[in-house]
Amino acid sequence: DPKIHSGMPVIAGTRVTVAEIIDYLQDDKTVTDVIKTLKKAGILVTRDEVVAALDYAKFSTLNEAQKSEAFK
Repeated sequence: DPKIHSGMPVIAGTRVTVAEIIDYLQDDKTVTDVIKTLKKAGILVTRDEVVAALDYAKFSTLNEAQKSEAFK
């Protein structure tokens, strides 16, 4: 949705971007920590939603890698 974070992928029903989830994990947080941190901010997400965001990032990266391989 281009109206939410300029179209960046978000967890459905929130303004939490996939990039923010990755940032939390890069700061040595666990998925459980991410869920608790967001809950403290009034944002309720499930483990499945966080994992889905990570899957999205993984598959997007793989897609980009495959596209770039096609241009070599």
